[in-house]
Amino acid sequence: GAGNQIKAMSSTLTADNTMCEKVYKTVYKIAGRVHLVLDNLDRLRGVIPEDRFNQIKAELLCIRAYYYDLGCQFYGDIPFSEAFQGRNNVLKPKFDTQKEVYTQLFADLERANSLYDPSRALRYPNKDLMYKGDIAKWRKFTNSLHMRLLMRLQNRDEEMGVSEKLREIVSNPARYPVMASNADNAALFYTNVDPFIGHFGTTTLQSFTSNSHRMAEHLVNLMNNTNDPRLGIYAVQQNNEWTGLVSGYPTTETNATNCAYLNKDVLGDYTSPYTFMRYDEVLFILSEAAFRGMIPGGSAAAQQYYEQA
Repeated sequence: GAGNQIKAMSSTLTADNTMCEKVYKTVYKIAGRVHLVLDNLDRLRGVIPEDRFNQIKAELLCIRAYYYDLGCQFYGDIPFSEAFQGRNNVLKPKFDTQKEVYTQLFADLERANSLYDPSRALRYPNKDLMYKGDIAKWRKFTNSLHMRLLMRLQNRDEEMGVSEKLREIVSNPARYPVMASNADNAALFYTNVDPFIGHFGTTTLQSFTSNSHRMAEHLVNLMNNTNDPRLGIYAVQQNNEWTGLVSGYPTTETNATNCAYLNKDVLGDYTSPYTFMRYDEVLFILSEAAFRGMIPGGSAAAQQYYEQA
């Protein structure tokens, strides 16, 4: 989301565990809610229409995979199979290995893809804040997320069958549709109507452009040296030059004079979207997979996907 993107672009993080704790709490707060709804949903099977049951379950499996993947990326092994079993007196859940977690997440995403039925409309599409009841787009998001998770494990290709599954997805667009344009982006657009107001909308320009929100030197140099047009959108330069702030040092030991700062009009507006996944990421995944020989096409296809992104 916007918060994580801004932290990645900024030059400094707090020296304590605040950020790590925040991500952990976020992952398990949302995962806990998903588990609760899944438990209640299973009790409603046979009570609500089967197509509605399947749609809700597919979306929940997708969102749960999104957040558990985030947990694995931050912490490695995490509580998973025994998580949220307090009612069964499991008060200290075991930490599952990343292999165990991703094996189940792949199965969940496969299951979710099979549950979607784009021919059936949602009963209350206005309650779907992301896709307005467009089930075909939910399915594309699910399969695109599946590709993201697969690429996480590219160094375990043979063990986890990464290339084989990527080739299956790419060669079967009818069975595994993925994002095909920006219209398929998984993003929530805030309305600026309480309570649906973006977190950074109430942040002042002064605090948003403080030393801790200056552009990181490494990112500025990387984008500037390659003439990346996004640099002028993400950031605001000072004194007509692109300079970033060195990362990893306390603000008391750095000099932010003339360093570019984050563009609040773009990144911190009341209506700036919260993005789960976008079409350009799918293109980058395809580009890397082609370049590495994981899917057909080689360097030519890799270049084409890259330029499309």
